[in-house]
Amino acid sequence: MLFAFWYYRKVLANNPNAVSIYNGMILGMIFIPITFVNPNMMRVVQYFSLNIMLIVPEIMDIMDARGKQIVKMCCELVLIVLLASNHPYYEFFWQ
Repeated sequence: MLFAFWYYRKVLANNPNAVSIYNGMILGMIFIPITFVNPNMMRVVQYFSLNIMLIVPEIMDIMDARGKQIVKMCCELVLIVLLASNHPYYEFFWQ
């Protein structure tokens, strides 16, 4: 989310319709503390957290080729580390 706000002006210059995505992200961040009081608000927070996934391609569009390559490599590295740390043990659910 920090990168999304870091590139706010560039994203809006590239796509003026991204304002609604940013508004949804802000609403989601506002509702997060309410989930500690009322756990039923988690559904609302999850609804607005989809905007985080929608802003990633917008940020990737404004990056240069080198920046895109670095972001992709970091994402792949995180996924590999998560896979290696879980020690996947595959079996059928009835076993």
